[in-house]
Amino acid sequence: MFQLDVPTLTSWMYGYLWPLFRVAGFMAAAPIFGTQTIPSKVRVFLAMGLAALLAPILPAGPAPDGLSLATWLQVGAQTLIGIMIGFSVQILFQVFTTAGQILAIQMGLGFASVNDPVNGLSVVALGQFYMLLSTVLFLLMNGHLTLLQLLANSFIWLPVGQWPALDSYWMLADAGTWLVSSALSLALPGVIALLLVNFSLGIITKAAPQLNIFAVGFAFLLMFGLFIFWVGLSDMVWQQQNFMLDIFDLTKSLFGAS
Repeated sequence: MFQLDVPTLTSWMYGYLWPLFRVAGFMAAAPIFGTQTIPSKVRVFLAMGLAALLAPILPAGPAPDGLSLATWLQVGAQTLIGIMIGFSVQILFQVFTTAGQILAIQMGLGFASVNDPVNGLSVVALGQFYMLLSTVLFLLMNGHLTLLQLLANSFIWLPVGQWPALDSYWMLADAGTWLVSSALSLALPGVIALLLVNFSLGIITKAAPQLNIFAVGFAFLLMFGLFIFWVGLSDMVWQQQNFMLDIFDLTKSLFGAS
């Protein structure tokens, strides 16, 4: 007859709790899943459901040791790993937000801010529009499914009981360099075009001082900037795809996977 004893129940409980902490950290930091538009209770139930699906197929974790220091350290490690996965992919969306802010400043729209309900911040309207487009493309390209797959594979690359390598933290911090360079590469064509327009307006003003160029310069610069933005949308799909591949490769490299 099958009997349940306390050690068996404890082992099952920890077999569920270890992945739960990692999934909870992921839900707190990941894009789409960790936004403020999703209620906290919904995120908690999603984390519990994902942990329940993952727990039976995962390798056994370290033996529980009550509420010792080692147990609490392991709880912190699993939560940290989940946060690292979510934060690394969060960088992707900040690329488009930063690019939109750079373009908005060049167009004279740096003052046009809107409330971002996702992050609870005030951001430039053009940057918010860029991020919304990036989110739609991310979902259309099944990025959310790939994100969940990365979370599940992280238990294979870095099983419960192990800590991320020290190089992983440096790689995650160094991703800020990639963020800025990618945002600049995305906004650079528009920045150069707007710079040429400003330069041309300056030459016209110098050559014909009687013409009040500044009266129409702002409106013309705004219209031309929006035109450049519209033209650049045609390349956004493959740029989004390339950025997604780079970010997913970064997330894998955090755990030593290729």
